[in-house]
Amino acid sequence: MQDTTSQGREGKAQIDILAADVGQRIRAARKARGMSLADVGRDDLTRSFLSLVELGRSRISLRALSIVASRLELPISYFLEDAPGTREGGVELVLDYVEADIVRGKADAALEKLENLEVSAALRPRAEWLRGRALIDSGHPREAVAVLQQGLTAAKQRDDSALTPYLQMEMGRALYGTGNYDEALRHLRDALDASTGDSEDPTLVGRVTTGIGHILYIRGDSQGAIEHYERARDLFRRVSDLNTLGAVYSGLSLAYNRKGDAANALRYSRLSVAAFTAHQNEQQAARELNNLAMRYQELDDLKTALECGAEAVARAQIVKAREVEAMAHSTLASVHLRLDELEEARSEARMAEGMARNDDDIARIDAWIVQAKIAERDGDSQLADDLYVRALGALDRAGRHTAYADTALGYSLVLRERGETERALEYAVQAAQTKAARAT
Repeated sequence: MQDTTSQGREGKAQIDILAADVGQRIRAARKARGMSLADVGRDDLTRSFLSLVELGRSRISLRALSIVASRLELPISYFLEDAPGTREGGVELVLDYVEADIVRGKADAALEKLENLEVSAALRPRAEWLRGRALIDSGHPREAVAVLQQGLTAAKQRDDSALTPYLQMEMGRALYGTGNYDEALRHLRDALDASTGDSEDPTLVGRVTTGIGHILYIRGDSQGAIEHYERARDLFRRVSDLNTLGAVYSGLSLAYNRKGDAANALRYSRLSVAAFTAHQNEQQAARELNNLAMRYQELDDLKTALECGAEAVARAQIVKAREVEAMAHSTLASVHLRLDELEEARSEARMAEGMARNDDDIARIDAWIVQAKIAERDGDSQLADDLYVRALGALDRAGRHTAYADTALGYSLVLRERGETERALEYAVQAAQTKAARAT
């Protein structure tokens, strides 16, 4: 068993606390939960050590206290409140754990730790930076914008130039998530300007450069996006940030695909998978494997497309990434349909439909389109019509104009083959109008 009080080489995370009040709070919380000293200490802390802490006769490090707090299901600040000379160090440790949660993809846990956490003016910029990151990662970019603005204001008041570019980068991410690309680009460029110099962090610069590349890609500037992705790739190679390197490769793949360079698109997609796998980021790897399956389908290599789609499903299941798994099932359904394997296509489409979050989820929409094509082959025109109309309505609501135009055109061709020329013309016109509107 390990007694963490003997580990005095851990820096600020090992500040020792000697306060009878802390021990009394541990004892009261333990008793209230009906837990023994052994229940709290387990293999990390001895019963005799915890007993001395509860009696106020022994010091406890912040790291050991964090273990106790976790097992008693209480924030560490509960034990440190008003303890002389410990609060600031305790809050910093909480922020360390918050950052670790965010890195591990546990944004909700990070937000829970930050809730009701009182921080000093000195720690305010970092706390708001972490809160903003967690809000973005949990799908609340609009809330993150307000929080990060508070962080930027606090950093300016304290002349905290070291944290400012990180706050600017997260502000760019948040604004990107709200669709405010102009403001996002401004903040990302500000972050780039603020991060240059002798103390330049190549990982930060690489992430900012990647973000700028994403915005240029959305605006249709594929060449500009590629130039930024290439720069970011070189930066991440230097620091071995494999997770972000995987994102860069994915961006390069999309940009080259838009330019019609299928070979480079496929090459970078493969590199993206390798980078994500090396970083053990199964969810991102699963997502990129699904993208790879779609690329192979476009290249008519349906066998390899099936292999990539199946691996995407398997990886998504490992990390319980339901959304990614649903997308992979819909991709597999489409590939099986191309191979005239109707039962397999039907099964995959039903799994995708069942796993999707709602009717506007692209996985469910794609599943409806596959099922519509199968119904048409089976001679069930009424079911096919219902599924096509349902898919088109969802695509319209979701603002997926390109997919709407392609589906409307496909449905038009189906109707023409049936001999329903008037309705076929109606959907062909809708497809043409949607494409024209996008072009302007």
